[in-house]
Amino acid sequence: MPQALKVGRPWRVMLASSTHAIGQGVAVVLALQAGALVRSGMGVFIAGPASGKDYSYPGCARIDLSAPEDAALAAERFGVDLIVALTPPFYSVVHAPRVCSVLAYDHGEPPAEWFSDHAERLKLLEEKDRSLRLAMAVYANSKAVADESRTPVTGVLPLANGHLGQWSDDRLARRQAIRKALGWSDRFIVLNVCRFHEAERRYKGVDTYSAVLAAVQQRGQASPGEIVFVQCGKAQGADVQAVSAAGLVPMANLSDPQLIDIYLAADAYANFSRWEGYNLGIGQALAMGLPTLASDIPAHREFGIEVTNDVDHAADWVLECWRERASFRRVARPTHWEPHLERFTEIVQSLCVRSQKV
Repeated sequence: MPQALKVGRPWRVMLASSTHAIGQGVAVVLALQAGALVRSGMGVFIAGPASGKDYSYPGCARIDLSAPEDAALAAERFGVDLIVALTPPFYSVVHAPRVCSVLAYDHGEPPAEWFSDHAERLKLLEEKDRSLRLAMAVYANSKAVADESRTPVTGVLPLANGHLGQWSDDRLARRQAIRKALGWSDRFIVLNVCRFHEAERRYKGVDTYSAVLAAVQQRGQASPGEIVFVQCGKAQGADVQAVSAAGLVPMANLSDPQLIDIYLAADAYANFSRWEGYNLGIGQALAMGLPTLASDIPAHREFGIEVTNDVDHAADWVLECWRERASFRRVARPTHWEPHLERFTEIVQSLCVRSQKV
């Protein structure tokens, strides 16, 4: 591993993101990466807009800013050796005068044409492409993101789910208590977790999720209401009404502890998103030991789970899980962060050394 120290002081690294809120996927990754850099002895600065719901980032200096130009000025002021840009607009920091070296960590973007504001999204993607081409290195968070990238990718720095709440048999009593409180003791609960705002329901596959429920009901194998499809995630009042009208049970805007309780109470997990870089909901479902089904897209294949885009096949899978519920042995399936964080730290230190020689 390259030396952790620049002559006379530790290396200084800035991690820049547009979101730092607890529960947001990018912010979770950033917090883990920042912690790894702090433990290695580097000086770490966290840049981006601040809110009252953000991670605290122990051992890091927090800088409240929103523009990539301001991030470049702050990096110059504090003698930062490397900026790690994790989201737009901070990839654009590469265009600032006298900016230090930049590592772009790409979480990917869904196709712009799926959204009503596609013209604006296309402009943002074009700016992102221009910026990534100028970065010292570009890493993707999954092979799926790397394969679809429109700019050359240096490599893949995978994500993991070992930081998430995990199933163990000593949580059985909590599971039973939650199910009783929610009136689910005699129900089979299928869970899906994703944002379900109007602009995202089709992209996130919520329409397919409700179609699978309808197919399950049409088969008539279970009693009416015995199999319940629950939809959790960020939403507004109109979104809750729309999802409820589609036959799903909406549970919107839960806190992290509340959401963990729902994972404990669930019997199976299904998600039919049309695009993901890394699906955090599936990662949590596997950590919680739930049988898991997903749409057949590159990011979901990386989990090694059953995938399908066929509604009837998905309905058959749900009914098979329901029939075998009494014999199912729930076992956590975590993947570990340590090797990925060690590699991230090595890459950051190598780029710091390289930047000093440029």
